[in-house]
Amino acid sequence: MKKRLTKAGFCVAMMTLLLFVSCSKNDVTSLTLNRSTASFVIGQKDSLIAKVIGDGDITKFPVSWTSSNPNVVTVSNGFIQGISKGTATITAKAGNVTSKCVVTVDNGIYPVIARGIMVYYGDTLQTKLSNYIEVGFAGPVDTLYLFINAPLTAKNNLPAGDYKFLTSLSSLSDLVPYSIIPGGLYENSDEYSWYVGSTSQSPIESGDLTVAVTNSVYTYGFNFIDGYGNSISGSYQGTLKFIDETIKSSAPAAKAERLAIRQLKFNPGKLQLLK
Repeated sequence: MKKRLTKAGFCVAMMTLLLFVSCSKNDVTSLTLNRSTASFVIGQKDSLIAKVIGDGDITKFPVSWTSSNPNVVTVSNGFIQGISKGTATITAKAGNVTSKCVVTVDNGIYPVIARGIMVYYGDTLQTKLSNYIEVGFAGPVDTLYLFINAPLTAKNNLPAGDYKFLTSLSSLSDLVPYSIIPGGLYENSDEYSWYVGSTSQSPIESGDLTVAVTNSVYTYGFNFIDGYGNSISGSYQGTLKFIDETIKSSAPAAKAERLAIRQLKFNPGKLQLLK
C-alpha cells in the first residue's frame, strides 16, 4: 500500500508538472507609450518610448511601428518627425497588444523673445554698400539668429525700415542695405539665418523683419518662413545689446561674448549672454 501511494503521488506530481509546462508560454500582456498625444511643427523630430510587459521570453515580440498617415508624420523604430500640417496616429504593436499616440502637426511657430544682441562688423567685405551685422533675438526657449546687411550709417542699432531676405547671392553687389542672408542659401550649410527651439531647428529662408522706433524705443516685428514651410512670427520691443567687432582691443569678456553668439544656433542653453 505504501508503494502504491508513493507511486500514485509521483504520477500526480508528474502530471501537475506537465500541465504547468504545457500552460506556460511567451506572451505580451501590456504595451504602453510614454505619451498618448503630441504636438509638433513641420520638421520637428522626437521619439516615443514603448514599455513592454509580458510572460516568458518577450524578446520574441519586437515592437513594430506604423503611422496612419506618413505624409503627415513618419515613424521608424519609435523616432517620429512632422512632415506636413495635419494629424496622424502612431501605433506601436508587440505580440497582439497595441498602443497609440495621436500626433498633431502645425506650421505656426510663435517665439517668445525677451532680449536681443547685435554684433557690428562694419563693411568687412568692402562692398561700399552696407555694414555687416549679426543679430540674435532670444527668449527662454526660442532663438532667432540673423545675418543682416544694414545701411553704412548703421553703427549701434538697426535703423528703422523693412528688411527682406535675399533670394540669391551671386556677387557682392547683392549685399544691399535692408537685406537678410537666408539660412538655406547654400546646401548642407548651417550658416546665416536660423531658428532654434527646444526640439527643432531650421534655416530661415524668406519673410521680413520690420524695425520701428518711437522715442528711442525700438520695436522689431518679424514674419519669417523656415526651410520646412513653418511660419515664424512675433515681435520684440527694446534695444539690442551692442558689441563692436571692429574694435580689436575689446576686453576678454567681449571677445568671449562674440565667440558665444556663434554658438546660439545649436546651443540654446548658452543664451545667458543675452541677459
